[in-house]
Amino acid sequence: MINRSSLKYSLKKILPTSLFKVVLFIWQKLLLHIVDALDLIRLITFKTKQLVSLSHATENFKLYISPVNGFIDKHIYLYGVYEPFILDIISKYLQPGMTFIDIGANIGQHSMYAASIVGKNGSVYSFEPIPHVYEQLQDSSHANHFQSIIHAENFALGAREASETLYISKENIGGSSLVNEESGKEEITVSIKNGDNQLSHLSTIDMIKIDVEGYEYEVLLGIQESLYKHHPIILVEFSGEFYEKQGKGHGQKIVSLLEKAGYALYDIEDDMKEVTDLELFVSHFKNKKRQTNLLCIAN
Repeated sequence: MINRSSLKYSLKKILPTSLFKVVLFIWQKLLLHIVDALDLIRLITFKTKQLVSLSHATENFKLYISPVNGFIDKHIYLYGVYEPFILDIISKYLQPGMTFIDIGANIGQHSMYAASIVGKNGSVYSFEPIPHVYEQLQDSSHANHFQSIIHAENFALGAREASETLYISKENIGGSSLVNEESGKEEITVSIKNGDNQLSHLSTIDMIKIDVEGYEYEVLLGIQESLYKHHPIILVEFSGEFYEKQGKGHGQKIVSLLEKAGYALYDIEDDMKEVTDLELFVSHFKNKKRQTNLLCIAN
């Protein structure tokens, strides 16, 4: 249940390199099993949807979490904010009065955090296609009195207008996907709308977060005009494993699209290393890496 990326990130910040390697080895071999066992005991008390107070850096906000959603909600119940390293980047580049786009908003943690930063003079546009998750996001927005800041929509963004099947992951609602057709998953039909059409009324876009479990290329394809017009900072999950399974070359297409749009790419989970060899970067996902997160900054 513990978020391995978040824990690794925290340890690396506070420990010397040599000690970090020793601690990481011990953690991987032993401590992880102990922590997971303790987590299961603590989760016995997490039975119903509830409102929790969260804080990160200088921001404080409230968020509804529910055990029916699985991993992310359970992580927040146990440890507080999810993906603090992503929140760090959001707080670095986002300022009061700015506009933040959250594509694949899930329960809305990143939207609530962004809203707390941009304030009443800023805007957050959140897109979440799963009905009950969208409603949970809206409940959190009301609990924070963010109704005038957060503008949420119950559909997905893509390259074309369509209705498509979304495969629900009960173990982790955030892992639900339009492309991962694993057997046994619940299926629902969701609306897809063209991203540029939905964002065309905005006079400025400062940052976009994209986390759509393998559907990233379609999203980027659908917001190309917005990228060229506004040159926003982009945070995008790069789902290399999904792209390999799809066999459509979407990994290469994503990095090529971003390069053509004038973006420099940085691998967040590789110490923010700049991606200079695009083909080599994409090739890592054939055998070694499952996914990563990219920070994309317009040159």
